[in-house]
Amino acid sequence: MIKDDYSPEFSNYIKEVTGKRISELSKEKIDKLYTDFEVGKLAEELYEKVKAEYARFIGDIKKQTVDYIIEAAYEIVWKDNIEQFIENESPCLSDKQYIALLSVKNTLDELYEGWLSNGELHTYDDIEILLEDTAGAILTSVERESEQE
Repeated sequence: MIKDDYSPEFSNYIKEVTGKRISELSKEKIDKLYTDFEVGKLAEELYEKVKAEYARFIGDIKKQTVDYIIEAAYEIVWKDNIEQFIENESPCLSDKQYIALLSVKNTLDELYEGWLSNGELHTYDDIEILLEDTAGAILTSVERESEQE
């Protein structure tokens, strides 16, 4: 039996996912569920960050001229698609990938720039690849910076 000394939030998650109490599960199962729980929290944090960035972006766009807005239509559509993907598709990223995406000043801009620079990305489903590639690029950049110090 495992002692039930986890946070109430995690305990509720366990009950919701498995229908059991923590004390009824093996340590291996708890460890797996805890990893999933933590990644889920990071996914929610990423969504909230990107959602806020998108709201600011749209607020800024609304202040522009009609001509500017028309010229920015592609950016508006793809930033909306990125935000919607993160909200609805539960990207399969590792905790390190989520943390990398959360670490940059404006994640949505970073993702959009990645979209523009990769000529292989064309569809909504390609946003999963975009997230992985952008997170990987951020992690590589962080590693290079730490090596230079």
